[in-house]
Amino acid sequence: MTRIVADDALDRWMYRKHGMDFGPFTSREIQGLIQKRDIWADTEVYNQRKRQWFRVGEVPRFKEYIDEATRKEAEERRRREIAQDTEVVERQARRSRHLPLALGGALAVVGGVVAFFLLRPPPPVLAGYPAHYYRDLSFQVLSPLHELKAEPIQIQAEEPAAPAPQVARRRTNGRTRTTGEATLAAPELDLSYDAAAASGGRELTQQDIGRIQQSVTGGLVRCFRAEYGRNPDFEGGTVHLYLINKGSVAVSRVRTRPNPSSELIGCIKAATTGVRLAPFAGANQIMEIPIYIQGS
Repeated sequence: MTRIVADDALDRWMYRKHGMDFGPFTSREIQGLIQKRDIWADTEVYNQRKRQWFRVGEVPRFKEYIDEATRKEAEERRRREIAQDTEVVERQARRSRHLPLALGGALAVVGGVVAFFLLRPPPPVLAGYPAHYYRDLSFQVLSPLHELKAEPIQIQAEEPAAPAPQVARRRTNGRTRTTGEATLAAPELDLSYDAAAASGGRELTQQDIGRIQQSVTGGLVRCFRAEYGRNPDFEGGTVHLYLINKGSVAVSRVRTRPNPSSELIGCIKAATTGVRLAPFAGANQIMEIPIYIQGS
């Protein structure tokens, strides 16, 4: 086939495809077919004016158009590749930013689960028994003893009128023991007493505490003054009263500095004898009355 150099505007073209001839077309229409990819560089075209067959790539005008289209396609393909590469890089950057947060969240969840299993209380003792074993068991709820504090009482220290009597001491097995030490017997508990039924459900109130303190304060102050008269180093202390839900009051414990004498304990017991209060529901209570010597 003979190669031509230039096209004429009056040229008409036909092309052969699948054994069939199509046309005639102008040069602009042939360019449109090339753009649609209906024909390409190796497609045969027939120039009616020159009555010759050529390949599209041999016609300079069509070859330039094919080269331009090929260049644009290469640029578009390159642009898409760059866009894809950019998207991959951005995706990896986002993943690298989110990875520490995801790892931190996962570690927090794992740590919470581990802490739950490590810190949860052990199962109850009867956890392994059948349900019917302890389902019908009933236990009476016992309230613990509470120590109730009253307002502190202070006594003005005075000079003793006479020197404190000497405390008798005796030696036993080489040790010196002080006589006159008295101990308090613990009040007996009546477990058969139904406090809730006897009291009608009445609870111990602060008014009850105030009335008891008012009843015993005068006697306790006299006892502590007498102890100071016997011992100028006496600084006072606290008296613990045992409030029994039946309504009675007993001395539970005496704490002083120095230790109380038997005379002080006997005086405190006498000062609190006969003090009563209305029965109350719940467990027995312990009331603490502090009494101190001013200026000691």
